[in-house]
Amino acid sequence: MRFQLRGAMRASIFVGMMVLAGGCQLACQGERQGGATVSAREAARLLTQTPWLDHLPAHEGDTIDLLQFDRRGQGVYVHGNAYRGGYEVFQYEATQDELRLVFLESGEQARTRYRIERMKRGGFDLRLTLSDSPRGPAAYYGFDNRRELPASVRAVMPPRLTTAPAKASR
Repeated sequence: MRFQLRGAMRASIFVGMMVLAGGCQLACQGERQGGATVSAREAARLLTQTPWLDHLPAHEGDTIDLLQFDRRGQGVYVHGNAYRGGYEVFQYEATQDELRLVFLESGEQARTRYRIERMKRGGFDLRLTLSDSPRGPAAYYGFDNRRELPASVRAVMPPRLTTAPAKASR
């Protein structure tokens, strides 16, 4: 399990930093359109299929907040930019509309209701809203349930991270 956590951390931090390095191509596009809430079943599936960012950075020094959830019930919260940042690893359980998190370093537990909506904003397709965010802002944005991430993000990532994660067996 330790190895998986370190791998998840490295992958999530790498995704975040590579998105930072990608600049503002997507960030400079249009604002929110739509806002259709997805079903609880679809939300649970979408939660693990995209990195969730508070925004795409305008430059390498622009600080972001990022959440990444994997299918094994582990995740990472990242706050930083291309030059400096920190991360916190957590375990989570997602129910119909609630996330229960346990931050591994401190043992802190948090509960928050969550909702995922389909919308268009700055190149993003989805919005994750947390009713009581334990870290960072209440709204994070992600990419639609695609087999691959957008080309501008994919271009700076290792090939094994550009497709949806394999389904974990329990």
